[in-house]
Parts: sequence; structure tokens; C-alpha cells
Amino acid sequence: MPLVEVTATGYGRPWSGEHFIETAIGERLAHRDHETVRDGSSERTTIRPADPETPCSVPTTPS
Repeated sequence: MPLVEVTATGYGRPWSGEHFIETAIGERLAHRDHETVRDGSSERTTIRPADPETPCSVPTTPS
């Protein structure tokens, strides 16, 4: 299951109802890098997946 789904004009699949699942870009997103930042006793990790076929990159920080 992809970490995120992305819809963009010109990239996609046939309409699948109100749910944005199995998007073309979302399926191609692959780990590019990540960064973990510590703030006192907590830490936050940002994951940066990228699509090799488009300039799309989607920095994501899970909560």
C-alpha cells in the first residue's frame, strides 16, 4: 500500500468512485530519503518519496 496517493491531470487511472486509490503516481512513489529531527524528548521523521517519471515529490510526516 502506498504511503500517499497523488492525482494529477494527465496521470491516472479510470474513475474509481469517490476514493482516490491506486493512483498511477502513488504506485510509483519510492523512498528517496528521510530525515529525523529530535526536539527534546520527542522526534519527528519526514519521509520523502519521489516519482521517477515525474517531478512529483511528496514529503510526508506521519503523526
